[in-house]
Amino acid sequence: MMLNVLKSWLSPRATGKARRVTRLGMTYLEDRCTPASIAGNVITLDDAGEMLTIATFANGQVSVASTVDVNGGSGTVTFAPSGPLSIVDTATGTSVLFGDSPVEFSQSLTVTLDNASNGVRFLGKNSFGSNGLSVTTDRGIAVNAGADVSAGSNGSSTNLTFSANQQTVPTVGNFIGIDVQGFVGSMGALTLNGRGGTGTANGLHGVQVLRGGVDSSSGQIIVNGTGGTGTGANNIGVQVAGGGAIAGGTITGVGGAGTGAGQFGVMVQNAGSFIGKSAGGAIVNGTAGANSTGGLGVGVFVNAGGLIGAPVTKFSLGTTVTVTGIGAGDGASGSNIGVLVLGSNSMIEAYKGDLNVTGTGGGGTAGGNVGVFVAGGRLSATQDATIVGTGGSGGTDGNSGVLVQSSAEGVYDASITAVGSKLSVTGTGGGSGGATDRNNIGVYAFGSYIRGGFDTTVTISGTGGPGTNTTDLSNYGIFNRRSGFQATRNNLTITATTPRSYGLMSDQATYSTTEGGNITFNTDSIFTTAIDNVTNSGGTGTLTFAQITPGVTVGFSGPSRPAAIATMAQPAKLVVSPDYANVGKVVVGRTDGGTITVDRALGRPNPYTLTLLTGNDLITPSNVSVGTGNLTLTVVGAIQGGTPAAGNAATDFTAGTVTFSTGTTIRTVIEGTTADAQYTRFVSSSFLDLTGLKLAFSGSYTPVAGNVFTLVSASNIGGTFDGLAEGSTVTFNGKTLRINYTATAVTATTL
Repeated sequence: MMLNVLKSWLSPRATGKARRVTRLGMTYLEDRCTPASIAGNVITLDDAGEMLTIATFANGQVSVASTVDVNGGSGTVTFAPSGPLSIVDTATGTSVLFGDSPVEFSQSLTVTLDNASNGVRFLGKNSFGSNGLSVTTDRGIAVNAGADVSAGSNGSSTNLTFSANQQTVPTVGNFIGIDVQGFVGSMGALTLNGRGGTGTANGLHGVQVLRGGVDSSSGQIIVNGTGGTGTGANNIGVQVAGGGAIAGGTITGVGGAGTGAGQFGVMVQNAGSFIGKSAGGAIVNGTAGANSTGGLGVGVFVNAGGLIGAPVTKFSLGTTVTVTGIGAGDGASGSNIGVLVLGSNSMIEAYKGDLNVTGTGGGGTAGGNVGVFVAGGRLSATQDATIVGTGGSGGTDGNSGVLVQSSAEGVYDASITAVGSKLSVTGTGGGSGGATDRNNIGVYAFGSYIRGGFDTTVTISGTGGPGTNTTDLSNYGIFNRRSGFQATRNNLTITATTPRSYGLMSDQATYSTTEGGNITFNTDSIFTTAIDNVTNSGGTGTLTFAQITPGVTVGFSGPSRPAAIATMAQPAKLVVSPDYANVGKVVVGRTDGGTITVDRALGRPNPYTLTLLTGNDLITPSNVSVGTGNLTLTVVGAIQGGTPAAGNAATDFTAGTVTFSTGTTIRTVIEGTTADAQYTRFVSSSFLDLTGLKLAFSGSYTPVAGNVFTLVSASNIGGTFDGLAEGSTVTFNGKTLRINYTATAVTATTL
């Protein structure tokens, strides 16, 4: 037993007034004062406005000092509890202060203040060894700069829990729920639950880690923060700033509700600030608070060099990072963004692990409610990455699903990258769905990169917003504006859809693969410039243009959508430019697609392989040249030259070889007797094998005896049309035509 009376200097807040000192139930009366009452292992703050200061706790003995008692004096209590220690309050306006001298606890401690005025504050080093710490208050908990609060030693899994302002009715006042400016650590589970006060000031955060750190050697970190409610701005659910860090775990933040701007769910800002761990990664969920007029209600905001992930070192292990953000959902505000990464050094990164980012824009009517916005920052993974963004539904303008935009033109500091097996970016434009909707783009890249590393399959999918605007056609599925979409040694797939605009809008864009990677465009409409660059550095990859909707026609010139936008519910015309591409193979169409019309000459200086696929007809009023390359025609309907009545019946195919699908029909349209002007013919510079092909006739001309029509011309011909051996006859418009074959031609003579 400790028998000596503790001197007043053990109590940092002793007033020098007479006091009663209690030691193990033994009382020395120096005056009529009584400090906080003690019953067993429970210290009760039972005086209004009472502050309890922890002065020391060592070798099983605890010393505490009370600044207020029934007589207005102060007192120091020293005793040695045999089990867990609890501090509670029954009066109003209480608080607990852990002093600035080092304190080592030999018992676990639970602090529960239901009537606090200043909550609980840690000033110095407080170690709980193999024991736990649980602090609950209806106000705030603060760990001051330089303070160190830790639980666990010698491999023990000891838990540490802070809960601030978690009761059903939040406390009124301008305070932060949990404010960590020092260090909080545990060898077991570490849980922080904080909510800011209900007040008028700015910055009533739920949990703030400012220059401080939160860590658990077990990796079991749970942080839940809710910003305070009021008229102020920047009431953030969880903020990590000024070089602060939370070492991974599951972080969930909900912004405060109020009229001010910046009610962020989770914010990580400033260089050196991060959420993550070199082993284990992080799960971050942020929901912006409602802001009726302020705007900038961001679910998860990484700003000014902040990082979600972990600083990469030579000791870094796998770090899977999952981020989910939801923008503010109501009011006349705008820029309510799901996930925002702002600034050239700001980043969400998964090192040696997968990255998953999902953002949903809010519903503010001012627009700009983007799902995932990378503004001069980076999303990066050394394994797989999946990015999904959905634009908000409240405004009419700028509600893109995924927006990747550099800080200035020509800087190219915004990017989404991955070097695992896949990189997937999916965006869906939002908007009100009305007739004034515009710029609600599925995936919008401006002066930026979306890039896969070695052997990474890159898939970019965008769906434009549902607006019905018939004059401003900017609700694109994908808008690639001076940006690069790239896959290295693997495939790049672009899928772009929209209910009322161009599926793919492409302006001075680059699409590239290397070493045999394929490039595929799946869309019903493209608006592109001739200076777009589509390339495969190895020259062996395949470029594919395919419609998404069966029945959509394909062309090579003119508008990609009909001029009367109001009729766009009818099949669109997909316009492609395969001869602009620097690739070895090109595929156009799909086997259940609409008619392909070669409405301008196709050709380029270097030879390549071209495959045309259609579930309907192939109309070829213009020439097709692949040099000495291969031409494959897979046509469910018929192959026909142009329209004689339009004077464009001539068609020449220049190729090393021409291959047809089995059962393909070559159809000759006869409107007169002049080849290439009044009737169509099939002309090829290569060998043609007619085996398995069918022959058909159409047109209004009635032949007369002696009319000879050259149906096919080629450098060499083998085989015969299906069912039409040499000398066979067919009937056309009531007249009999005899089919004859030579080494280089097929003719039909009227009998």
